[in-house]
Amino acid sequence: MLKKLMGAIDNGSVLMRKELIKRYRLPHMLVPRRQEDPWAGAIVTAPRGEPCSVADVVRSVDLGVTRTASGLDSDVDLSATAFPFILEAMKRTAEAAGEMIYLLMNDGTWRDVSRVSFKAWMPKQNQSGYVELAIVDKDARLSERFSVTLWRRAGDTYEAIGRVAPIKKLLDADSVSGVRSDAFVEPIDAVYTWVNAEDPGWREMIAPYRAVSTVDHDRFTQVDELKYSIRSLFTFAPWIRKVFIFTNCAPPAWFKASDRVQWVAHHEVVPERYLPLFNSHAIETFLHEIPGLSERYVYFNDDVFLSAVVRPRDFFNAYGHSVSRMETCGVIEHLLQRVQTGTAEEWQHAAVNCARLMFETTGVLPSKLHCHTPHAYARSVYADMVKTFPEQLETTRKAQFRRKTDFSFSSFLYHHFALWHGRAAHIDESAMIVRATNYKRFLSRKMYSSLRFFCVNDGGGSSNDAAFRRFKQQFLNEHYTFKSPAEI
Repeated sequence: MLKKLMGAIDNGSVLMRKELIKRYRLPHMLVPRRQEDPWAGAIVTAPRGEPCSVADVVRSVDLGVTRTASGLDSDVDLSATAFPFILEAMKRTAEAAGEMIYLLMNDGTWRDVSRVSFKAWMPKQNQSGYVELAIVDKDARLSERFSVTLWRRAGDTYEAIGRVAPIKKLLDADSVSGVRSDAFVEPIDAVYTWVNAEDPGWREMIAPYRAVSTVDHDRFTQVDELKYSIRSLFTFAPWIRKVFIFTNCAPPAWFKASDRVQWVAHHEVVPERYLPLFNSHAIETFLHEIPGLSERYVYFNDDVFLSAVVRPRDFFNAYGHSVSRMETCGVIEHLLQRVQTGTAEEWQHAAVNCARLMFETTGVLPSKLHCHTPHAYARSVYADMVKTFPEQLETTRKAQFRRKTDFSFSSFLYHHFALWHGRAAHIDESAMIVRATNYKRFLSRKMYSSLRFFCVNDGGGSSNDAAFRRFKQQFLNEHYTFKSPAEI
């Protein structure tokens, strides 16, 4: 591997130049000082007119350094000085295969470089520290995502360009041990919970227990947020292994199941004595029991979105500890007062119940809620938690709808339980809840470009706000244009 790296950076590029000029009729090629024949070989394996994908071109010239440390197939390494030539090969292959190539710009937008005229240029790493590359097929579906580390010669060493790199410098071919390092994280899955109040089967299911007209539409109504949240996941977290959608509704018309995206019905996991369930506090306690789910998983509500590149280490460290993004200010004292005055909502009761439980157990009263961002969990820690509090678990699972006696195991208790036992790490990071009251500011100031997470949240009857509904539909469709593998 490293011999390939050294040769790719050290040797001449005459054959590459000749091959490019012959095949693509490019009279003005800048020749990098140090390249070698395998780069020209990559052009030969991707000739115009043959059914070869852009991803094949990328993999054929991947130096394979970062992946040994990260364990991620989406990580590739390319020679910096050869990048313009590789990009040209990718473009010509894309033209033949009907694909498009996008690079993530520093302003957070994806630039189509499929038809950009060739020039010797080296893109700068964006906020992720990598060159982010997306390959899209003729149906606008995201087919591949790569995070590219560029390498250059620096004196007597080979150096990864950029502010982040699991392996930053190499001296010779024997300088990498090949053993698992602290950059490696086990496979991570994603889980969604979802409900569609317009689904006839769901309406028939809930009718014996509650009139549909009395249902809180802010909690049960959707405008395809799930589709766009999954798009954001595959666009900005291509390393996610599988996606599980846990629901008691039929799939939407746009959905397509695959080995990587699975639809899981409640009855496949939840014991019959608890069904049917319409209480998210209860439903969430079964997520860790989904068959085939990885030990480490990230939980999304369908109204939570990624808006920038994230890496596995943003959710788990190499020692298996989950990352908890807690709000910067404590609110439990306020919620305690609301409970005492009888003005608290069910979710506030659930948080207070958990805070009191932790105080009884540890002598410390938790003060903070988790941000409206994805939640990182370890199945083993979750299992230990529910075994520790069996009575509270049963009380919550038996509540078909939200009640004041609920415990918020997932959104609140897990994080404080894991932190107390040293099995989680706390982090502060800005995230935004986009509501009917602030969406215009969010849009006009392009606040999504400076955040990695945001939540488009209904509340206070906003699901019936026509203008807010239009904003959600239009913004999400324009902001997340790459179709995901979950779509037909």
